[in-house]
Amino acid sequence: MINSIKNQKESIVLYANNAFVAILNFISIAFLSHVLLPQDYGSYKYMFMIINICVALGSLGFSQAVFYYIYQASNKIEEYAYLNASRFCLILSFGVSVISFYILNNFLTVDQSGYAFNKYYGVLIGIIFSAILQSIELNVFLKNTSSWFYFTNMISSYIVRLVLFYVAYLHQSDLYTYVNIWFLNALLSTLINQIYLEFLYEGSAFKLPKKYILQIIKYSMPIGIALFFGVVLVQVDRVVLTYLFKDPIKLAIISNGNFEVPLITAFYASFSTIAFPKMLKAFNANQKSDMLKYRHEYQINVALLLFPIVLSFIFFSAEIMRVVFGEFYISSAKLFSVYSITFLFRFTSYHDLFLISKKTKYIAFIQAAELIFHVVLTYVFIQMFSLIGASIAVLVTNIFYFTVASYLGSRVVDIPLKLLYPYKRLFLLFLSSIILLAPFYWLIIKIDVLYVKAILIAAYTLINIITLYIINSKKNVASI
Repeated sequence: MINSIKNQKESIVLYANNAFVAILNFISIAFLSHVLLPQDYGSYKYMFMIINICVALGSLGFSQAVFYYIYQASNKIEEYAYLNASRFCLILSFGVSVISFYILNNFLTVDQSGYAFNKYYGVLIGIIFSAILQSIELNVFLKNTSSWFYFTNMISSYIVRLVLFYVAYLHQSDLYTYVNIWFLNALLSTLINQIYLEFLYEGSAFKLPKKYILQIIKYSMPIGIALFFGVVLVQVDRVVLTYLFKDPIKLAIISNGNFEVPLITAFYASFSTIAFPKMLKAFNANQKSDMLKYRHEYQINVALLLFPIVLSFIFFSAEIMRVVFGEFYISSAKLFSVYSITFLFRFTSYHDLFLISKKTKYIAFIQAAELIFHVVLTYVFIQMFSLIGASIAVLVTNIFYFTVASYLGSRVVDIPLKLLYPYKRLFLLFLSSIILLAPFYWLIIKIDVLYVKAILIAAYTLINIITLYIINSKKNVASI
């Protein structure tokens, strides 16, 4: 019981920090949607899309690999060797990312008067390099119980970026200035983190064994390919839209409608990261009941926060779009409402069972199939239903992926599908959230003042979360 409480606190602290960093990043994007012209904002979102794809290709699962091997390492010297092996692989993959950047950008922007990025190439490549190198940092800091430094640096960095964005706005700066601020800010935060990592391993001799490099590559490649497919999946609607319509304003609308809310990713990423070492240890000891217990614990903890927030997104999308992105993007609301339904499936990591069983090749195979399925679906649905077709395609694809990943996950760990999730508890939490929604929904639709609506939406979400925690705590007490 004491360990369970401790683990939950660790997860909450990690989640809170991850969420705060993600929120600050999101606020900077929302700020730009208010101060930039729709044409410029669409161009910024295009750059953001290209960078995300290139970073995913450049990081290639090395974060998961270094996390796995430094926990398996017997001493600090071995940990440091794995860290340097990961850095070496990241630098090599950065070269692949740069080539991909040029190819993808030229393919998407050919004959497009709305996009002109020659002067941005240098700073965008710099942002990609910083993000790729930064991809392994948090997991190494976690192993050294120094995540406080990582989050202090990242939070400070994002606050400085926001301040500089505001100064640029006061001086009526152009898009190029904002992108340069982004680049210099990212580069500085990465440099500080890397210097502190060297301090943590001070006294450890530099080693770069070929064996470690090959281990990192072997473990990371299937995961990295899968994660790359996952990032591309998130960007497919924007890529297809850019290819079909060649219009930055439409890209801005769809980007604001089909956007990955930073809180959602932080939920399952934080809780599953803390649970992973315990799940791995239990699985390796053939204690599958304990492994499932840890898995169910983090799924419930994610759902307690996830369900109330996602229901707010679905039912109050118009109000959220107006507050977050501005009146111009009210047309993004319907897209966001449909897209948000996919968040209901984010109470669990889709890959944890493949990772602990070392059957990571399944991740790549599933996501390759999902990517092909999603590209075709998005291309067809956008032409059939216009922009909202992209949101529908995302929903259908997510249902497909959740079903296939769950089935194959149960097979690789040899556990019945019916045991993988705490179905009854999840249904109770979801039903409770729906019941709590009804009176708030009736009240909010009767009010015309936007910021009063926003306060009531926030109040509903908070009350819903507190209520679910109370319900869940009573269930836990009853089960002791």
